[in-house]
Amino acid sequence: MKFVNQHSILHSVYESLAPGASLIDGRTEQDWLRFLSEFAGLINFYDQTNSLNGNWEPFLLKDPVFLMAAISGTSYTKLYTLYLNTCHKLERLLAADQKNEDLSNSFNQLFDQLIGIFLKIRAWYHYMEQSVVDYPLKTYLATQIRATFANELQAIFSLREELLSTELIAGLLPLDPLVADKFFGYEARIWNEGLYGGPYWELLGLSRSIKQNSLVAIFKALTHIAEALFNFLQVIIRQANTEYGRLIKLKSSFPDTTLLRTFIELLKVQQAQLNGISEAHLRFYYKDILKQRERKAVADCAFLVAVLNSSDAVFSLPEGTLFDAGTDPEKNPIVFASTEEVVLNPAVIPMAQTLSRVPASNALSILQLQTIANPGVLEKDEEGKVLSWDTLGSHEPDPAAQQSLGIAFASPMLLLREGTRTLTISMSYTGEMDLNMLSAAQCYLSTQKDWLEVSPDFKLEEDTVPNPIIFTITLAHTDPAIESFLVNPDAVNSSWPMLKLVFHQVTGAKVSVPILQALKIDVDVAEMETFQLYNDYGALSTKVSFSPFGPSPAYGSNFILGSNEIFSKPVTSFQMQLNWAVLPIPPDFSTYYQAYNLYLNDQLKFQKTPDSCWWKKTFGKKKTPPSTATEGPYNNSCFMADFQILDEKNWQPVVFDSNDSSTGANLLYGTDDQGLSSFSSYATTAIPLSACDPALQNQPMKFTETSTAGFLRMELKGIDYGFGAVIYPNVVAAVTLYNSQILYNKQDQPFADAAQLPFTPKLQSLSVAYQASAQYVFNPESGLEPSIDTYPIQVFLYTPFTNYTVYDQANQPLVQKETMGDLEGSALELSGIPLYASFNYDGFLYLSVDSLIPASSFNIYFELARKYASSSTVTPQLEYYYLGTDGWAPLMVLADGTHHLSSSGIVTLNVPANITLESELMPKGCYWIVLAGNDVSQVAATVLLSTNGIMVQRSASSPEVLSQLNIAAGTITQTKKPFSKISSIQQPFPSFGTQVSEDAAAMNRRVSNRLKTKDRAVTAADYVTLMKQEFNDIYDAAVVFDALQQTINIYVVKAVDHWKSPHAFLPMVSIYEEAQLKLYLQKRTSAFSVLQVKNPDFQAVAVVASIRIQKGYEFLSVQQRLIQALNIYLSPWINDPGLQVSIYQDIDDTAVAAFIKTIAGVAAVETVFFKSWMYHPEMITAAAETTVLTSMVKPLRKSTLFISNLIHEISLYPSAI
Repeated sequence: MKFVNQHSILHSVYESLAPGASLIDGRTEQDWLRFLSEFAGLINFYDQTNSLNGNWEPFLLKDPVFLMAAISGTSYTKLYTLYLNTCHKLERLLAADQKNEDLSNSFNQLFDQLIGIFLKIRAWYHYMEQSVVDYPLKTYLATQIRATFANELQAIFSLREELLSTELIAGLLPLDPLVADKFFGYEARIWNEGLYGGPYWELLGLSRSIKQNSLVAIFKALTHIAEALFNFLQVIIRQANTEYGRLIKLKSSFPDTTLLRTFIELLKVQQAQLNGISEAHLRFYYKDILKQRERKAVADCAFLVAVLNSSDAVFSLPEGTLFDAGTDPEKNPIVFASTEEVVLNPAVIPMAQTLSRVPASNALSILQLQTIANPGVLEKDEEGKVLSWDTLGSHEPDPAAQQSLGIAFASPMLLLREGTRTLTISMSYTGEMDLNMLSAAQCYLSTQKDWLEVSPDFKLEEDTVPNPIIFTITLAHTDPAIESFLVNPDAVNSSWPMLKLVFHQVTGAKVSVPILQALKIDVDVAEMETFQLYNDYGALSTKVSFSPFGPSPAYGSNFILGSNEIFSKPVTSFQMQLNWAVLPIPPDFSTYYQAYNLYLNDQLKFQKTPDSCWWKKTFGKKKTPPSTATEGPYNNSCFMADFQILDEKNWQPVVFDSNDSSTGANLLYGTDDQGLSSFSSYATTAIPLSACDPALQNQPMKFTETSTAGFLRMELKGIDYGFGAVIYPNVVAAVTLYNSQILYNKQDQPFADAAQLPFTPKLQSLSVAYQASAQYVFNPESGLEPSIDTYPIQVFLYTPFTNYTVYDQANQPLVQKETMGDLEGSALELSGIPLYASFNYDGFLYLSVDSLIPASSFNIYFELARKYASSSTVTPQLEYYYLGTDGWAPLMVLADGTHHLSSSGIVTLNVPANITLESELMPKGCYWIVLAGNDVSQVAATVLLSTNGIMVQRSASSPEVLSQLNIAAGTITQTKKPFSKISSIQQPFPSFGTQVSEDAAAMNRRVSNRLKTKDRAVTAADYVTLMKQEFNDIYDAAVVFDALQQTINIYVVKAVDHWKSPHAFLPMVSIYEEAQLKLYLQKRTSAFSVLQVKNPDFQAVAVVASIRIQKGYEFLSVQQRLIQALNIYLSPWINDPGLQVSIYQDIDDTAVAAFIKTIAGVAAVETVFFKSWMYHPEMITAAAETTVLTSMVKPLRKSTLFISNLIHEISLYPSAI
């Protein structure tokens, strides 16, 4: 059990260095009262019969002040040492199994020592009961005796009697009857009111029959009670010191003891004179011999924030400007002065945003965005504790804050309205591409109203240079049309259909973003059936079957097909299939046009034959009709088509693949084994690129005389008479004349068949399949060639802040010239298009700045608080950027008082003239400044961030007599001399850095330490002494030697003024302070010593307690008050007048129970347990749930500092008092 730590040692040294305290006569009033109490016990008291009747001790101890002095003077160490020696002796004897006289004597000693402690406590409580004064220690003793120790005393008595009766230990002595009588009777009734009603062996954890228990088990049972008893004794002694300090200030109700205390006060006069002798000698030695003098005071500093009246100009505040800080207790004015000239800019920061990376699987990361609406306003929680936020964001996942990056392509190639559509994208890039990132990405295509999510299949072509990523998207005919947005939901401006890739996970900050060198888009569409159709008579409707060449197709009739989807793209393949509604019956044009063929072959000319005899007329051979040879002009191959495409208002011929291998012509009708076919198909790969007009997609598709592109013409060719409408009358006349002549001449020959009406071809449907391909080259130096130099494309990058154009073919060169910066902080020029927006750091702080005057200096005041980081402390390297007309550019830092955001201070920036309000890279309407860094966990948390910070220092004519402590926040509100340009002055936080002038005692301590250490650190205590002497904000430190690394690790604990301060319950110094401490100590230690100054390893402690509450109190309010009190109680570095644990000491249930009992509303403490684990910010709840309960908390490491978990489990015992 520990009683001494570095903190207590240092304080004891300070006390010993005060000459008037202990050099000659260092006895305090408490020492005198304790001496008198002990001396009274040696003086016999004789009653009126002159009979000995005790001593004079009761006359003094009836006064609680004398009683507390006597209790606090009890030598706990002596009693506990005697107990330990007895235990060690018994352990040796039991281990050797020696049942001799030494064993019985040792057990007798152990019993007597424990009963002796009980006798002391019994006597103390007896005297407490004699007084009507109530105080916490008195109540605590009564509660603990009834709850625990009365039962344990009875158990010891019973065990001793049972051991005597069984003679299990030969030579064991019985209990002295006089001693036993002191625990019985009316005055000692509390020792018979124990709450435990069970037998003693259950309380001791023994078997019912004493003989069934080994001596080792009996010994362990006794030591278990002994440990609890000594802890109880220790708490009583410690608490007696506290109670003494409180009771001595109260008015006494005992005249006799008050008179005795008066005599002691008179003795202090001679004591002071006697002690003054050593002080005079010490003063002579220090001042006259060593020539030492008290150090002058060091003035405190403060940070102020100024607000200007106007926003049209900067204002220069001169160095030495005086500020009014009120008056000191002696009514002397307190004045602060600015430490340097400050240029005040009317700029304000209404909003800040942090962007950070969270590690994800597969070495990827997720971006998180946090918005701080009013960074210049101090935020507090419900209890008034100051809150902070992560300056560059946090590595800890927060699903609500997660953001994604993306890239979108807008191109005419993406117009895919119908049919079965296959889209193939090939991205050539430089850099590293992560397939895990691509596979986790989401892909979208635009429709008129919303995005359509699709599932691409990514593939990496590693054999091709540059390595392309190829992904394919297939759309069924049931999927919606891919078109440009009517209203773009992402607020980007494009008239083309779009493809978007969204990356929820991206590569780490140290991995370069892939840079796209080229993009190739291939489309393959089948079963397209919607077109704009025309013939020579006008537009055609496809609701029913229609005549493509008109009602009377003649040679040269035209059928025109228009499509702004097809002909706005560089088509590489075009296939068209015609589905004819009707065919001639039978499906053969030679038969259908038989009369026409007879006419055209001159076979309908009548030739009169000579009369024949009746016998020939009757029995002769019949005359045959005119020849019907199939090789006439009209046959299945007589109708053909030529194709032309409209190109710059001119119809340019297009060669289609022949569907008649014998003639090499494009037949209008196809044939099969049955004759004519209902389907005709045509294909070509020869559509010229010059006919491609992407502007067709953004204009009405109507064929007029002014149309320039977008149409394919099918011209009827083949037989000169077309489908026969022009010769139909002639054919009818010829057939009629021919048949009439047969009748007239009564010729014996058949009539010619009547001519069919000219056939009119009708289409049931028309479908087209086409392929198109376009390659865009973003880096002319890549060696790749674009398909069409002027073919449009727009590329947009999606960021958590805005979506902006990074490339526009119509607005070359690249819109974004520079990225945020590389890992060394220098700006990068792009040689292509990044696959996603480049964020080359782990964390960013984006500052939105209003009313900024460019081309001037501009400062930002940061109030920071160190946050916990489990990794080694490294000063973070930060870079500053501003958003200018050419993109992000490095920003010059004129002065950094924050030491890379490791401590509070002012950062002064030189803002160039080209900073802009209008940039696509960020939301418009404000200026943007960015802080970026990679060591996010090492950057201190921000409590407040504001513009126009001013550092001021107290101005005093005689700083050597400065004794005023730091001034409170809000004290400074104005300058001594008014400035019309300044609207207001604010002091958000108290001043800092005060070191009051030394008095004689302080000088004595410093000089004595210097004499002892020679200003060199040799022992562990020297390091702590030197630090606390030079740095007044250090509460304590633990010095641990690492034998493995051969380093001296100094774990520093920062002193905290108030529990409401930021991170008050995690006492950490800043990285800059660590460096200053290390530098200071290195100059005062051996050159061979390797020093490391660190913050402690924190071990969280959660209290699990069950309490009873007093009547009239509400449990929830008591619980809340108790939790807050426990947090402060477990944090000794926080300046608080209440009771607190000792730093670097074990925490036991007895002490905590005693503290809980002091809280208003707590009637009794039933149980106290602890949970403890090595602290990590994200493991507070999880660790508390899995940690086992214990009655004492011990450090898990030498570097451990106990901290409060802040969340304690306080439950209500079923019944309340």
